[in-house]
Amino acid sequence: MMSIRKLLLILLLGVCLITVIINSSIFASLTDRYFLDYLDKAYEKHLEQISTYLSSALTSKDLNYDKLEAELETHLLDPIVRIRVFKDDTLLADVETIANIPSGNMNGRMNMRMPFRRVSTETTTDVFEIKNDNEIIGTVYITRFEDYDSSIIANMFRSTLFINSLISIGIAMLISVFIALITSRKISTDLRYTSNLATEIQQGKVVKAKNTKIKEINNLRNSLEDLSVKLKLKQKAKKELLDQLIHETRTPLTVLNSHFEAIEDGIVESNHEEIEVLKSQVENLTFLISNLNRIIEDDDSAADLKIEEVEINKLIKQIVNGLKNQFENKKILLTIDNDDDITILTDKYKFTQILFNLLTNAYKYTEPDKKVNISYRIENDKFVLEVKDQGKGIREGELNKIFNAYYRGLNETEQGEGIGLYIVKENVEILGGEVKVRSKVGEGSVFTVFLPIKP
Repeated sequence: MMSIRKLLLILLLGVCLITVIINSSIFASLTDRYFLDYLDKAYEKHLEQISTYLSSALTSKDLNYDKLEAELETHLLDPIVRIRVFKDDTLLADVETIANIPSGNMNGRMNMRMPFRRVSTETTTDVFEIKNDNEIIGTVYITRFEDYDSSIIANMFRSTLFINSLISIGIAMLISVFIALITSRKISTDLRYTSNLATEIQQGKVVKAKNTKIKEINNLRNSLEDLSVKLKLKQKAKKELLDQLIHETRTPLTVLNSHFEAIEDGIVESNHEEIEVLKSQVENLTFLISNLNRIIEDDDSAADLKIEEVEINKLIKQIVNGLKNQFENKKILLTIDNDDDITILTDKYKFTQILFNLLTNAYKYTEPDKKVNISYRIENDKFVLEVKDQGKGIREGELNKIFNAYYRGLNETEQGEGIGLYIVKENVEILGGEVKVRSKVGEGSVFTVFLPIKP
């Protein structure tokens, strides 16, 4: 199995090599084309200079043939290999380049211009007339290599360009290897560290990831860090859910126990209405037990919703009847403000838990001979439920904390786990609503629940 470091090294070297070869090829092609254009223009310039010189020399009275040949030799530059000058069919000068002849030969007048062997030796001769005032005074024959592309200078240029290209490729490859080693080492180190983070998360640890300059790896580390926190929170949520189910189980058990005691003591008659209250609490207890699989399967609470038409007036009366004896024993007056027939679509069990926990909270903090009142209404297409008590009240600084799980007030003396109002908030939010509270120390509190009429 290939390591990521080796893979990155091969990839970077391959990309570098391909890039350099392509760039070198394009550069060589363009340079070669412009160089051949330069040779063509240089040849035209030599022709112009030779023509100008001969036009002046051939009309001169003191024509010196040695000087004429010496001047023409200065134009024996690639691709020109021979220059002959005629006047009235008389040869006046004939100069040419001869390869591999040391300097000093040809009476010291002919220096070897280009001591290099050509690739191609095919030549062509251009013939030009020398004129003076439109009168032909001579003819010049210029022999040159037929193809500029195979001239000595062109071949030297290509050879130099090729060698320099190889050198540049070598330098680029060395630089690429150096960069690739540093880059691959950095990435490999970061990935090993990230792998260790994943291992720690697998062991149940909460990790704190270090930042890296590589954006993708940094995002991966942040995701792993978030995952470790979420897993830890999920474990805590499981505990909270278990505590919540235990707490909620007490609701029907408390009601059943108080009613059975009341029936046993002869305080309450075992009539049809009483049997309905007991059956309702048994149903609630059955629902709670069946929901224990949420802890095992990690199901979302929202998936357990059972939306149905609920007659609010009837359900509230049923809940109040279940708690009536408990409130009467503490000499707290529990009342319902109105008797309106209102039906909404909601989860009957969660609504029962909301109201039961609000009433249990009011019961806990309300002194004897005080009052707890329930009211409900439809307002702005929302169902509004209010539970008002005349209890101790809540300090302003604690109002934003009372719905937290396991929170208990600073001067809390009542028994409890601090989870009842947390259940209220959770259930209200699952039903798509919100819960608010206003309170004044020494006067009591008002809890207001807003629920949609239809989810």
